[in-house]
Amino acid sequence: MDYFLIIMLIQIQGGMKKMNKKILGIFVGVFALALVSAGIVSYLYSQEIILNGNQVEINGLESQTILCDIGAECPGSDITIENDLNMNALMSLSSENSEGASIKYVSTLTLTKKNVDFNANVWTIPVGAETVEVEYTVAGESFSAEVIGEGNSGYVLVYYADNDDRFANPGETVLVENVLGNLPSGTDDNVVNDYSLEYPTTPHGAKIWYVPETAVPNGVVDWSRASEFLFETELIQYNVDGEIIVYPTQTLVVTPVAMIEAGLPQGDYNATANVARLA
Repeated sequence: MDYFLIIMLIQIQGGMKKMNKKILGIFVGVFALALVSAGIVSYLYSQEIILNGNQVEINGLESQTILCDIGAECPGSDITIENDLNMNALMSLSSENSEGASIKYVSTLTLTKKNVDFNANVWTIPVGAETVEVEYTVAGESFSAEVIGEGNSGYVLVYYADNDDRFANPGETVLVENVLGNLPSGTDDNVVNDYSLEYPTTPHGAKIWYVPETAVPNGVVDWSRASEFLFETELIQYNVDGEIIVYPTQTLVVTPVAMIEAGLPQGDYNATANVARLA
């Protein structure tokens, strides 16, 4: 059973100048298509075979009203995409907007310190390791990421693209604010590198790290300071067209975030967020 979710973000209503809040109404409709295939196999006898299909489930279907200022970002309710298939599910996170309104999709990622061991394929996480939570863009016009809450002084978020051998031939980092295009990038070997041993539900994707800025001069990693780094706990994706792969057994939680451009007059602005399975 595949669920196709349509979230309608409508009526951002303006008011008196003293009432500087606008109302963003989110109305959710679900369209479900169910398919159970059955066939008859005959060879000297007849046997009925019933095929039960697994599904991609999309949950988080409640309606809500949000007060929102023009020029501000207004998050909606979380949408949970769970892939119960034994194959990759290509999902589309898209939107249809009136002029001046837009929607992006964000998710969160935990970064943590790890036991640095260059002789090990998998770096383990020590008990009580320092962690931070990061909010990042999954789909939208541009990529962004930021630490939720108070961060570490002198630390920056970077995207690290692996080469074919991550230790013998290490890659370089890019500040998240300088990321252009999709993640993982076309030159990132994690597009094909298999991390299923370390991250069974996200075997491919991009690595986001939180590191001392002085430990990555001009993007070159000072590996002698790796014990100070906070590393990924899963691999992520960002796609400007909103086409995201959800891997088998993966659960991806995204939040649609609506925005009205600053400087626009008070009034009603419409946007529709769509989540659907492509393949």
